[in-house]
Amino acid sequence: MAKVNLLGVQNIDFENNQGDTVKGIKLHVTYKDENVAGEKCDSKFISAAACKNLGIVFDDLLAFVGSEVDIEQNLNGKVVGINPV
Repeated sequence: MAKVNLLGVQNIDFENNQGDTVKGIKLHVTYKDENVAGEKCDSKFISAAACKNLGIVFDDLLAFVGSEVDIEQNLNGKVVGINPV
C-alpha cells in the first residue's frame, strides 16, 4: 500500500479517438518522493468496471478529499483498494 494525500476526485466520462467510451474515477494525489523537493503529484484512474467490482463510489470518496489514504495497487499498478489512514 502507498500512503498518499488525496487532493481531488474526478468523474471521467468521454469518448476517445477510437470511439470507445471511457468511464471511471480519476484520483488526484500527492506523496513524498526522495527525488522531489516537496511532494510529487500524480493521478490514478479507476475504470467504472473496477469501481463496481471494488465497491468504490464517487460520493463516498468525497469524504476522503484533503486527507491521507492508503491506495492499494496490484502488480500492474491498477488501484484495487482505497482505505482511510
